[in-house]
Amino acid sequence: MPTPVEMAVVFHRIRDAVLLEATRPSPDDAKSHQDNQATFRRELQEVCKDAQFDADISAEKLWMHVWEKVRYAGFQAAFVTNFDIPSLTPVFSDFSSLAGPEWQFDPNGTSHGVAVTDFLYGTGRFAGLQYNRNKRKLRTILNAAALFQAFPSGMRPLEAFFGPQALESSDEAFWCSHQRAAEQIGFATALHVMMDIGLNCVKPDIWMVRLMCLLGWIDAVLAPNAAEVQIRGCYLRPNTARCVIDRARAISKEIIAWNPSAPLREFDYVMVKYGQDPGDAGIVRSLHRDWLPIQQIMEWNPQENGGD
Repeated sequence: MPTPVEMAVVFHRIRDAVLLEATRPSPDDAKSHQDNQATFRRELQEVCKDAQFDADISAEKLWMHVWEKVRYAGFQAAFVTNFDIPSLTPVFSDFSSLAGPEWQFDPNGTSHGVAVTDFLYGTGRFAGLQYNRNKRKLRTILNAAALFQAFPSGMRPLEAFFGPQALESSDEAFWCSHQRAAEQIGFATALHVMMDIGLNCVKPDIWMVRLMCLLGWIDAVLAPNAAEVQIRGCYLRPNTARCVIDRARAISKEIIAWNPSAPLREFDYVMVKYGQDPGDAGIVRSLHRDWLPIQQIMEWNPQENGGD
């Protein structure tokens, strides 16, 4: 098992590869390449800026994190970013409006409110919008909105949603907060929200787990030569999440971050962009899947590939 310092060296190469190669268009064009690199740096800076912990975060701002992350769970990030969020923000951005008979969700599917029916069939206010009509996600959002509407007056929204231990720094408090949120929005989605509001974690999605596994960084739960079916079978298990988060915390303390105020968020963003398919943030080609498998990152020579 490499040390956190050695892992940080590998991370720096991963970050360089994303900046130099994942943003490189085909056919190569210097101006487009520079624009894509600027977009990647700007988006990275923005997500790190947003991941600044605020104990007094407003209910409205916390809500935006919650409903948007529910939409992202299990869907392609580019689709959600480019279609789901723009289409649904006018409707879902105000949790207090997601109430009343029109938003009644019938588990049996026979007596939905009119707004729920419109969502599921793309009619009414949803006509002509491009979004995924997943029933489970809608129900999760409506249940979470009801919880937000019932927040006790005078209580910090952070504590109302995550519990009174949300402001404590211990690992035990972190996982207690996570358990409370997971009961509302799901295991991985809760971690996604917690990461994006500046709590001490990353989101162990399939790409993060796959890359860390193949690098040999989480061999306590997955061997470096684990088959894809094994990775997919255990990436959502609690012990995998804990191992990934613990390792990411250790590595983030050793990296030379471009955004020193949020190194853990930077680590997550870069690792995921290395693995994800093209679609946003200036990423125009997949590295791990199509061009530079993560196991070969230490063999990559930026100079030979047109790097700066």
